[in-house]
Amino acid sequence: MRPIVLVAASGGLLGVAAGIGATYVAAALGSWDALVSWPAASMAFVFSLTVSVMFGLYPASRASRLEPIQALRSE
Repeated sequence: MRPIVLVAASGGLLGVAAGIGATYVAAALGSWDALVSWPAASMAFVFSLTVSVMFGLYPASRASRLEPIQALRSE
């Protein structure tokens, strides 16, 4: 598994966990019932994973095609 996918998946899982945790905290503070939509949580994870991989791989693939000396000169 590529490192970018591992980092993206970790970030997506942490984001979903934070969202679920915030839902339960808000429900406890407001005396409401907590309702977590698992299809929505899984869609959020997949969206996060897709965006992270796309925005991570595109610059990396462009940079991999450059010669090192050209990359250093452009900075």
